[in-house]
Amino acid sequence: MENSKKARTVNDHLGCELVWRRGAGGKWILHFKRRFMGLVVPDDRHPKMYRRELSSGRYSAMANLSRAKDATLEAAIREIAWEQRFPAITAASARSSLSQVNTSRGPSK
Repeated sequence: MENSKKARTVNDHLGCELVWRRGAGGKWILHFKRRFMGLVVPDDRHPKMYRRELSSGRYSAMANLSRAKDATLEAAIREIAWEQRFPAITAASARSSLSQVNTSRGPSK
């Protein structure tokens, strides 16, 4: 009971900061504040059908625009809620990936 109450509160607060923006080529881009959270793209073969871009770079099964945007929104809410619940893990992961980027550039001149 306590977890569902917490999740409902998180979802209520996030709703005002998640924004859909229309991109080129009929794409829909979801942002949380200024952060990219998801992408919905039109299907190449079937008009009025869309796919959600997955984290692996692949695309989901086809769905209408409303369902594709809803799936993307739910994934973003889960990710943000997890980051709010475990801020120390998220911060450590960000520092780790940042250090990998800095070391992969090679020596600076």
